Amino acid sequence: MYRNITLASDRNKNLVETRWGDDNYLYLHHPGWTFPSDCVRKRPIIYFDDLLQILYEKIRYQYDFPTYIQEVLTDIEKNENFAMMVDKSLLHQAFRKVLIYHSYSFTSEEILLNEDDFAVSRNENIIDKLMEDLKNAIQDIYYHKGKIDLSMLTNYHIIIKHYFSDLIKDGHADALPEYWNTFCPGTDTFVDHKSRLEYLIRLGKEKMRFLYKKI
Repeated sequence: MYRNITLASDRNKNLVETRWGDDNYLYLHHPGWTFPSDCVRKRPIIYFDDLLQILYEKIRYQYDFPTYIQEVLTDIEKNENFAMMVDKSLLHQAFRKVLIYHSYSFTSEEILLNEDDFAVSRNENIIDKLMEDLKNAIQDIYYHKGKIDLSMLTNYHIIIKHYFSDLIKDGHADALPEYWNTFCPGTDTFVDHKSRLEYLIRLGKEKMRFLYKKI
């Protein structure tokens, strides 16, 4: 994997790799730009958790490594909060973590919801596997970065589990605010967490499409 990242700038003319201090960095080629001043612009290098979130969204598409890296750097540039470059070793760590998450050999995107005993057992396994992956995503993207505390981490787990349990067992789920009002009374408002929970639901649905017929 590290070799593929190293060869990315040779395989994609839009990528440039250069050494700065003790580390190697990748950035997008822009005619007339001077490194590092035009890339850094007094902004911090992207943090690991933010890099993970970009990769979690991008990795499901069938790209090669150079294209993935170009997509990541394009997102970083659009963000405007970070230097327009990425540490190669940090990118390698992020790829390893996200590819482990997506390492299953899926055979079908069809969701089958049957009422027989096998389907019930399979649905329970799907929920368990889905929640294992989503718990890791919640911790990596939000908790470890300090965006939510331990109490809210637990609330996220509960909401997501009930949402997908209803969706898988009944074929439909209530609106997210309904779960929030049921399981998080007296805490922050739903609006404060709306975008995060919606992102987790999208991530879970993407995963769920592939898990059926595999277990």
